[in-house]
Amino acid sequence: MTSQIKERFYDFAISNGNPHSRWRNPRSTRLLITGYFTSLTLALIFELLMFAWIHFIWIFIACMFIAMTCWTVLRSTIDLKDMAPEDRLDDYEKAVINQWRQRSLSTALSLLFIGGLAAIIASASFIATDSPLSPNLLAIFAGLYMIYTYIFASSLPAVGYALTFNRNPEE
Repeated sequence: MTSQIKERFYDFAISNGNPHSRWRNPRSTRLLITGYFTSLTLALIFELLMFAWIHFIWIFIACMFIAMTCWTVLRSTIDLKDMAPEDRLDDYEKAVINQWRQRSLSTALSLLFIGGLAAIIASASFIATDSPLSPNLLAIFAGLYMIYTYIFASSLPAVGYALTFNRNPEE
């Protein structure tokens, strides 16, 4: 994205002000982050349980909806600084965002490698005639895992920024 487009998009995104300003305190930040990661953990558990009963996908979707709601409110409390143009951030904010972007990339690459390896191993079980896995179920699982990985990894810069800057002054 060119810098002018990024500037215009960021200006548009923050033009309405912050509708969640009462959430901008350390206690609420921890609550949002805890809710976010708890929902993601439950989503992963229910995704794995889909192999036992396919209808766990509905609980997976509900957990992801809760996680995305927490993430949206969290990003609103930090004024979308995780996507702000670099000239809008001071040096310390840039350093924090860049550090968390590096962690995000490392996490995404690790999780995608693990998911790819698991898909290869699981697809090898199709050779067995009594395998409980179907190609459709494996494809659904792989797709949901990739979406999960993207959501988990892409949120880390916002979480890191919120943890760094929404603190009590004495911490």
